[in-house]
Amino acid sequence: MTNEPIQASNNAVQAFAKSFETEHTQDYASNTIKNDDLQKLVGRVTCGSKEMDFEYLQKNPDAKKFSWIMGDDGLSLFLKQSNIQALRSIGLEDRWIRKKLENGKLFRLGVFYRSDACIPTSWDEVFSLIDTYYPKSISIKIRQHADVLKRMNFDEIEARARSSYLRG
Repeated sequence: MTNEPIQASNNAVQAFAKSFETEHTQDYASNTIKNDDLQKLVGRVTCGSKEMDFEYLQKNPDAKKFSWIMGDDGLSLFLKQSNIQALRSIGLEDRWIRKKLENGKLFRLGVFYRSDACIPTSWDEVFSLIDTYYPKSISIKIRQHADVLKRMNFDEIEARARSSYLRG
């Protein structure tokens, strides 16, 4: 690795890549990305074993209408933490990660420029996406639970989903 500082913000993706590559090396201090550049970016972790697994933000774009991405706050974790810590911080569990790796899967972090198509994840935005991209019958069913969902934390939602799934 060279000890060259990252150039001006003409390519924020390359600047992020250089920071990420040197994250745990002696060159890291001189290769940190500027905050202005980081704020231009978003990213998503994908998992797969073949090149074609990484062509899209998710494996089955026909079945899943949305891909959840992280903003600069999430990307900064990948620069400050170990890879396993960063994966944990986005909600992946050690057991699940280990199983994927044992099955020959790889994890990749896709980084790209923020655009108007990147919608912040909030309950209001999620409901708006459902209203727009799903049939009205589904939107009505989900909207019935909007107030309750907004008051629950992730663990409560997940526990409720698991228990209702197990009941059939």
